[in-house]
Amino acid sequence: MLKTLTGTLLLLVAMPATASAYFPSYFQAMFATFPDCSNGSVKARIIDKFNWADRNTFYRGISIRTIDYERDRGVESFGEAGIGAPIDRRYCKAKAWLSNGKSNTVYYRIERGMGLAGTGYKVEFCLPGYDPWHVYDGSCRALRR
Repeated sequence: MLKTLTGTLLLLVAMPATASAYFPSYFQAMFATFPDCSNGSVKARIIDKFNWADRNTFYRGISIRTIDYERDRGVESFGEAGIGAPIDRRYCKAKAWLSNGKSNTVYYRIERGMGLAGTGYKVEFCLPGYDPWHVYDGSCRALRR
């Protein structure tokens, strides 16, 4: 009985030591997510959000079909490397092809460190002429760089 109890306690004490080798690399990979402008998941988020907003809020009957001709317009970093995870912002410009056959410029910003609990990334976007509430200022000026 004593041998079993001692063995169990040793096993429980040793488990965190072996787990610590795995978790830092897992968290580094989770915090390192910072996609570029042409990333498919970024473009999918823009398309989904725009189409949802038009279907449920604006009722214009317009949707984004595809996004291409992506260009990186610069990266800004906030925070110090030694104090927590910095916030990085990548500014992008692309062409959005709409369901009405027209194309329009889309400006978007990818923010690393702004997801749930500071992990992952967040995407904000604007199409000039399709922002009736001027959330990003006139002609999407807040997302231009």
